[in-house]
Amino acid sequence: MLASGALSGCERAPGRSVCDAIEPVSKQHRSLPAGGCEVEVLDVSMLASGALSGCERAPGRSVCDAIEPVSKQHRSLPAGGCEVEVLDVSMLASGALSGCERAPGRSVCDAIEPVSKQMEAYCNSELGQQPYLPSFEELCIAKCGPNQQWYRAALCEQIGGPGGAAARVLLVDYGNLETVPVSALRKMLPEFVRGVPALAPQLEIQGWPTTHTKDMLQRALKHMRVTKEGRGVLKVTRCQQRMHGLYLVHAPELLEAMAADD
Repeated sequence: MLASGALSGCERAPGRSVCDAIEPVSKQHRSLPAGGCEVEVLDVSMLASGALSGCERAPGRSVCDAIEPVSKQHRSLPAGGCEVEVLDVSMLASGALSGCERAPGRSVCDAIEPVSKQMEAYCNSELGQQPYLPSFEELCIAKCGPNQQWYRAALCEQIGGPGGAAARVLLVDYGNLETVPVSALRKMLPEFVRGVPALAPQLEIQGWPTTHTKDMLQRALKHMRVTKEGRGVLKVTRCQQRMHGLYLVHAPELLEAMAADD
């Protein structure tokens, strides 16, 4: 944009690049143990030449779960339980959802509204309109959803490998995975990250039935008053933090509603 008299930049920090300020966007690779391990394969686009990408498998979870986005912070839940504002139910069939403690009289989504507006302005500006392909697990900005809004996201996969036209991203404030065109991705800026923790930790429901019917799931959605956007409310009586960004929660009223006959 220099030809039009415009450029981008910020105050120089002696001895280091200002790009280093983006702490969550880690460029490091995970190491593998010399003695061998079970690898979770993430890309096989170069398999014909005997190469693939992957990292050490963590029992019972995907390595994609290791993304600790937005300054490695999530909103916490009180151990004694609370009313949860549900933000995503796409994994409800497996007994998981995302949400955070409900703030009386307002949506927790209001907390990131200023950042959302700033990202929208940036992505629609001349400086921010160029697509950007992030590295694996790198924070980025993604445009998706029925309203085609801009969200804070982390790259999980470029579908089809290098050169693929689509990507799978995790929306870090809502906990759901979305498939978007690579052209709908933008570079994350530090000001959209600092001091604004991710909204939604992942919640696993204690005692979730191993077998259930569609009617049971519908009763669960009805009990949580889930809207077409996937938002709802759930009362939990106990919250046990299992690891960063992941809680085991007790929701006896939800389980009772699922088991009840209409």
